Amino acid sequence: WDDDGMDCFGHQYQAVDLPHLLLCDGGRVVGLLSYAVERGWDALNIVALNILPGYQGRGGAGDLIARLERRARGLGIGRLIVATSNDNVLALYFYQRLGFRLTGLLVDAIEPNGAGEHFVGLGGIPVRDEIRLEKRL
Repeated sequence: WDDDGMDCFGHQYQAVDLPHLLLCDGGRVVGLLSYAVERGWDALNIVALNILPGYQGRGGAGDLIARLERRARGLGIGRLIVATSNDNVLALYFYQRLGFRLTGLLVDAIEPNGAGEHFVGLGGIPVRDEIRLEKRL
């Protein structure tokens, strides 16, 4: 995406400035999960989760989520939250398989690009809406 700025749950985050978990193959980083500690919400917010294409489908993303769950419990935090866009059916599938539940839909929460048009996402779907999920621990 050439930009590590992420907007979700009404906040703007710089993913590189957040705590993170890494997935490595030998000495090579092949996956990253950046998260924000949201004490006021009793949550760890998954701001970014990325796995290199050649490593997708091997369970690494699930392992990162499991590690984040352990970290949340260790911090005394009771849930994980994540937001995705309306076009990202793969993320919706992934998170629900791990026990996340849909908690909200913010229609037109994703701003148009600089040209006043919405970005086109997976399957040619305009990216407009924020879908929120959570997993209680």
